[in-house]
Amino acid sequence: MQTLLKIKRIQPLIDLKKARVDAEAATLAQVRQEKIAVVQAMKDNQRRYMQGLDELNLIRASSARINQETIESGLDHVKATWYKCYKNVQEIESKERRQISQLLTAERELAAVEKLREKYKLEFRKETSKIEQRTLDETALRQFNSRN
Repeated sequence: MQTLLKIKRIQPLIDLKKARVDAEAATLAQVRQEKIAVVQAMKDNQRRYMQGLDELNLIRASSARINQETIESGLDHVKATWYKCYKNVQEIESKERRQISQLLTAERELAAVEKLREKYKLEFRKETSKIEQRTLDETALRQFNSRN
C-alpha cells in the first residue's frame, strides 16, 4: 500500500507541473500576439515608405520640385520607424524562441512526472493483484482443509 501513498503524493506535483505548462503556453501566446502586432506595424511602415518613394520619384521626375525635401525627411522618418519595428521583431522572435524552450522544458517535466505516476499505478495494480491472489489461495486452502 506504499504505492497508493506515492500516487497520492505525486498528484499535487502533477497539478503544479500542469499549471506551469499552462502559464508558459499563455506567455508564449502573448509573445506571439505581440509579434503579430509589431509585424503588422512594420508592414504598414513598409507600405507607407514604398508609397512615399513613388511620390518622391514623381516629384523628382517633374520640373517643379515642390515639397521634395519635406517628403525626403518624412521618408527618412518612416524608414527609421520601419527599422525600429524590424529590430523589435528580431527581439520578439528571440524572446519567442526562449519561451518555446521554456514551454518544452515544462512539458518534458510534466511528462516525466506523469510517467512516474503511471509507474506507481502499475505497481499498485501488481500489489493489489498479489494480495487478491493470496486471499483467493488462502480461501481455497481453507475450503480444501475444511472438506478433509
